[in-house]
Amino acid sequence: MNKSLYTPKFSFGKWCFLFIGGIILFTIAYAFATIPELYIGNNWISGTISFICGVLLLLMYRWLVKSYEERKIEELPMQKSLKDTGIGFLWGMLMMAAVIGIFALCGWYKIIGCSFNVAFVYRYLMAYFVVAVGEEIVFRGIMFRLLDSQFNLWVALIFSSFLFGAAHIINPNATVVSTIGISLASGVLFGLLLKYYRTLWVPIGIHWSWNFVQGTVTGSPVSGMVPDYSILNSVTSGPELLTGGSFGPEASISLMILGLVLCFLVGAKLIVRK
Repeated sequence: MNKSLYTPKFSFGKWCFLFIGGIILFTIAYAFATIPELYIGNNWISGTISFICGVLLLLMYRWLVKSYEERKIEELPMQKSLKDTGIGFLWGMLMMAAVIGIFALCGWYKIIGCSFNVAFVYRYLMAYFVVAVGEEIVFRGIMFRLLDSQFNLWVALIFSSFLFGAAHIINPNATVVSTIGISLASGVLFGLLLKYYRTLWVPIGIHWSWNFVQGTVTGSPVSGMVPDYSILNSVTSGPELLTGGSFGPEASISLMILGLVLCFLVGAKLIVRK
């Protein structure tokens, strides 16, 4: 990654402060994510509040980095925000489409109905936006980036991915397998994408569409949480180890394998670029 994305090595106290700042942002992110539930009767208001909360989180991150690292925030370039987020969004769509497609071909995923409500789609698109922004700022923007700069890529990938997976252990129907799956298939991949593209917008984009397509489009559980609305009404059966069972595709061996293959490809590109 471009050295300008890193803070120089500094005192342990200041380093800890940035981590504490990340934890605070993580807490705020989930507080923001629950605010729209107060307006559950109006999907347009709920979605708009989610979007505003996501923007506020981005501004908080910019302030934190600018204040304590005293550098230009090149990992969030506004002039490339739409393009880079779009690249990530496409990554997430294709990954989830591939996994659900495999489930369908094996007879494990069946569509039993379809309904499209613009207001509901907007609400959940924005809800997943604030979640993606909050988690990527904390786990990739702060934890991964600082560990990579202070130590090395391997340390950054291992610790940030482990903590990312562990953060989901309290979710409904979570298991050891689901924690490993999230750590490998998304945690490591998202970190490598930040390293390769040199921008947080790409991990935000893939995380955003990953959840949106998984839940709102296909009707699958998102990290153990069953969506109360989806465009496709579906039923998933088959071996729990291969489909993820009640936790959703993120706990499936299928997605883990796909994620690891993509990690290998992105990692290979990083090596070639060096």
